[in-house]
Amino acid sequence: MYRLLFGLLLCVSMTTYADSSSKYTYDNALQLHKQGDNKTAIIYLRNVLSNTPDNLAAQILYGQILLQQQLFAEALNVFEGALTDGADINLISDELSYLYLLSRQKNKLQEMLKYGELRQPQKFNWLLVSASLDLQTNDLEQARSTLKTAATLFPQNVNLLNAQAELALAEKAEDRAAELLAQSLQLEPNNSATLLQLGHLAFIQKRYPAAIAHYQTGLALDPNNPLLLRAISTVQFLTGQLGDARNALEQLSSMGLDDAYLRFALPMVTALQDKTAVNESIQTLHADLIGMPAEYFKAEPDKLFLRATLHYLNNNEFLAIEDFNNYLQLKPNDLNAIDIVANYYIRNELVGTAVKFLDDNKAYIKDYAPLQLQHALLAIKQQRPYVAQQMLTEMRARFPDNAEMAALDAELKRQTLGPAAALAYLSDSPFTAEPSVLLSKTLLAKDLNDFPRARDFAQQLLALQPEDPTYRNIYAGILVSSGDLTEAEKQLTQLLQAKPDFFPGQLTQANLLILQRDFVAAAKLLKQLIELQPQNDTLQVLQAQVELQTNNSEQAVERLVKIVNRQHHRPSLNLLLAHYFSVNKQKEALGLIQRSLRREFMAKDLLLLEANTLITLNQITEAQEKVSQFAQLADLNDNHYYELGLLQKRLERYADASNSFATAIKLAPDNLIYDYELINLQLDTTQLKQAEQRLQQLAQRQVRSADYYLLAGMLAEQQQNPELAFKNYSKSIEQNPRFQRAWGMAYELSRQATFNERFTTLAQQHLQLQPNDFWVKRLLAEHHINHQQWPEASTLYQQLLAAGSFTDDAFLQNNLANALFTSDPALALQHAAKANQLRRNEPLILTTYAKALLQNQQADQALAVLYQAYAQQSSNNEINLLLAETLVSLQRATEAKPYIDAVRQNATDAATRERVAALLARLAQ
Repeated sequence: MYRLLFGLLLCVSMTTYADSSSKYTYDNALQLHKQGDNKTAIIYLRNVLSNTPDNLAAQILYGQILLQQQLFAEALNVFEGALTDGADINLISDELSYLYLLSRQKNKLQEMLKYGELRQPQKFNWLLVSASLDLQTNDLEQARSTLKTAATLFPQNVNLLNAQAELALAEKAEDRAAELLAQSLQLEPNNSATLLQLGHLAFIQKRYPAAIAHYQTGLALDPNNPLLLRAISTVQFLTGQLGDARNALEQLSSMGLDDAYLRFALPMVTALQDKTAVNESIQTLHADLIGMPAEYFKAEPDKLFLRATLHYLNNNEFLAIEDFNNYLQLKPNDLNAIDIVANYYIRNELVGTAVKFLDDNKAYIKDYAPLQLQHALLAIKQQRPYVAQQMLTEMRARFPDNAEMAALDAELKRQTLGPAAALAYLSDSPFTAEPSVLLSKTLLAKDLNDFPRARDFAQQLLALQPEDPTYRNIYAGILVSSGDLTEAEKQLTQLLQAKPDFFPGQLTQANLLILQRDFVAAAKLLKQLIELQPQNDTLQVLQAQVELQTNNSEQAVERLVKIVNRQHHRPSLNLLLAHYFSVNKQKEALGLIQRSLRREFMAKDLLLLEANTLITLNQITEAQEKVSQFAQLADLNDNHYYELGLLQKRLERYADASNSFATAIKLAPDNLIYDYELINLQLDTTQLKQAEQRLQQLAQRQVRSADYYLLAGMLAEQQQNPELAFKNYSKSIEQNPRFQRAWGMAYELSRQATFNERFTTLAQQHLQLQPNDFWVKRLLAEHHINHQQWPEASTLYQQLLAAGSFTDDAFLQNNLANALFTSDPALALQHAAKANQLRRNEPLILTTYAKALLQNQQADQALAVLYQAYAQQSSNNEINLLLAETLVSLQRATEAKPYIDAVRQNATDAATRERVAALLARLAQ
C-alpha cells in the first residue's frame, strides 16, 4: 500500500465544498427560474440532481430550462432520462413530442405511448406532431387519418387548422391550404405556426419575397424557432441571399441540431458565399425538377441526383433517399450514391435494411474497400461473426497486395479483438514499410501505451515522408504522451515553422503547453483556436483542462456537462469523471457512469469504472457482484484482465488478482505493465522471493525501465536495504524525470538524515533542466520542511506562489507560514491566515495559525483559534500544550491545568515532556 501520509502531504490542489444542502433545493431553483435567473437555477438543479439523481421534479424543470435556451439535444436527454426514471408521461409529453419533431425521430414518438395513457390535451398535441412526421416521410394517408382523430378531440383549434393546412400543401391543394390558414389567422393573428405555413404556401407558389416576409414575421415573434429558421434559410439560399441563409443555418447549428439539412446546406452555402457568386440556374432547376416523376430522369439521371440533394435542402431526407434509390436504378454503379444511402441506413440504425442494401449492391462495392469494411462491421453488429469473417477472407483474397486493405482489416480486428490482436496481425503483414500500415501500427501501439514501439513506428513513418505534417504531428503527439516534452517541443517547433496554421499541430501544441503547466500560454492559444472552430469539442475539453488547473472548475464542469448532455463524447466524459474523482464527488461520478452505460450498455471500460467507484463508495457487495459478472464476460482482452486484477486487488481478492495479471501477461507478453503490476502485488503481499524472481526475469530480458528500477527499489526497502533502494529510485528518475511515484519513494527515504543531501542534489539537478516542474519544486520544499531548513523551504514556496502555482493550496500556505516563523513573523501570520481562510476547521492549519498569532503577540486571538482546534482534536498533545502555554501567558493558570494533565498522561516523547516540565516550573514560581 502506498503511504497515506505522503499522499495527503503532496496533494496538488484541493477544493473543499461546504454542505449546501439547505441552499440547493428544488424550491429555490424554481423560484430563481420564475425570477428569470435561469443560469443560477441550472446550478442549483445540477446540485440537487447530483445528490438525488432521481428527483423527477428537478429533472423536468432542468429540461424545460434547457428547452427554453434552445439546447435541444441536452433537453431531450434530460426528458428521456426523466421518462425512464418514472415521470408521468403527461407532464413531459408536449416537450418530448416537440423535440422528436425537431430531431425527426418518429419511432421514439410512437414509443412514448408505452409509458402511459395520454390525457386529451397531451394526446391532441401528440397527434399533431405524429401527423407532421408522417408528412415528412410522405405518408399522406397516415397523416390524414391521424388528423381526423385529432379533430375529434379539439375541432376548433389553431394548431389543428395549421396541421390540416400542412397536409393540404403536401396534397398540392393550395386553395384549401389558403382557406384553412385564413381561418387560423382569424382565431389567432400572431401565431408563429400559422406564419410558418403561410410562408410554405408562398414558397410553393414561388412567391419568394412573400415567403421570406411571413417567416421573418414569425421569427420576430419567436426568434429562435428552428422550424422557421430552416424554412427561411432554404428560401434565402434559393434566391441567392447567401449571407442571410448562412446566418440562419449557423444559428440552427448552435442549437445542437444535427440533421441532413444542416449537413448539406451549411457547407454548400458557405462554399458558395466564399466564392461570392451564386448560379441563378439553381432556382430554375429547383422549380423544374420538383414534382417530376422518377421516369422523367431516365435520359438524364444526374438531374435526379441533383434533385435528391435539393430534397435535403428542402428539409426532406426521406424523399432524398427515395430519389437516390431511384437514381441507383438508373446508375447502379455510382459509389457516391451507394455510400450516401448506406450511411443513411447505418446512421438511422436500420441495420437490417443497410445489410440488405449492401448485399444487393455487392457487385458494385467489391472494389470499394470502405463499404466492404462497413458491410463486415454490420455483419458483426448483427452478431454474425462467421459471415463477417467470410467477408474479410474474401476481401483479403481480392486485395492481396493492398496495404490499405490490410490496415482496414487491422482496424476491424481492433474493434472486435482489441489493439493487441490487431498489432500482432500487422506485425506479420508483408506491408511493413507501407505508410498506411506503419500509421496503423503507430496508433495501435499508442492505444496500448507501448510508447517505445509507437515512437519507433512513427520515426519509420516520418522517414518515408518527412515533409508530411500529419506524420510529424503524430510523432510529436506520441512524444507528448510518453513524457518526452523537450523533444516534442522541438518537433512541433519545426512543424509549425513550416506550417504555422496547421490546426492539428496547434492542437498538439496546446496539449504540450498544458503538460508543461504553462496555462497562460495554453489559454491564449486555445482562445485563438476556439475562435476558428467554436464547435470543436476537442478544443473545449482542452480549455476545460486549463480551467480545472487554474481554479476555475465551475466553468470547466459547466463546459463539460454541456458537451456530455449534447452527445456521448468520451473525452469530455473522461475529463469530467476525472474531475469528480479528484474532488471526491464519487456519487456524481457513479451517476454519470451509469447514465453513460445507458448509451453504451456493454462498454467494458465503463463497467470497470462503475465497479471501481462502487468500491470507493464502500458498496462492497454490489462491487463484488459487478466484478464477478465482468469476469464472466466473453471477449476479454489483456487490458481487461489487467483492470480486473486491479479491482480484485482493491477487494483484497489477491489470488484472483494474481491470476488476472498472469492471464494478461499470457495474452500480451510484451506489455511490461502487466509484469510490473504483478510484481507490485507480490510486494504488497510480502511474496518477496516471487517478486525477486520476476524482476530477475525482466533483467534477463534487458528491461531497464523507470518502473523496473522503482520496483527494484521497493523490493530493496522491504529487504531492509535502504541504500540500494535509494540508488534504484534515483535510476528510475533518471529514466523518467517526471515519474512522480519514484520521486515520492525517494522523498520518503529522504526523511532519514542519510539521504537528506542526496535527495536535495537530485531534485536541484532536475530543476536546473526543468525549472517549471512545480510538482518537484513543491516536493523539495516539503523535504526542506522535514529537515527544518526554513530559509530554503520559504524561498521555494514563494517561488511557487509567484509563478501562480498552488495559490489556493491551504497546506502550502500553512507550510510557508511555518518556514517564516523565525525570519518574518508578520508575513508568516499572513500566510497562516490565508491557509485558514482556504481550509476552515483543519486542526493542523489552526495550530499553525495560533502559533503565528502567538509569534505576533496576539495571545487572545490565538486562544480563540486553539479552542477551535481543540474542538476538532481534543487529544492532540500539541494543541493541549499550546492551550496551556497560552493560558499561562495570559495569567489564567487554573484554566491551564486540565490541558497540562492531559498531556502528562499521553506524552511519550522527550521533547513534549520537557515542554511540560518547563510549563510546570513556570506555574511553581
